[in-house]
Amino acid sequence: MDIEVLESGYENDNIILLVKLKVNLKEDVNSNLSELEKEVLEFIVKNNSVTQKDLGKAFGSVKAHRLVRRLENKGLIKRRRSGRTYIIKLI
Repeated sequence: MDIEVLESGYENDNIILLVKLKVNLKEDVNSNLSELEKEVLEFIVKNNSVTQKDLGKAFGSVKAHRLVRRLENKGLIKRRRSGRTYIIKLI
């Protein structure tokens, strides 16, 4: 993981940092993931954010649900309710 400070400042007794965080998924995360979990993460990265319905179409709805739960428990993705589905983004 590489962190680059792009901008820094001081405001109301707080230090404000704008940082660029570069995470190499192959080295940092992939060692603890199944092949399907890796595929789902790559799918989310390519599409910036997806709905659980989109994942269900791509991987099967039951499988997508289980994979989303696993990735959420591992702290890699975040999901929020949007109507009758969830929007899923990387953390």
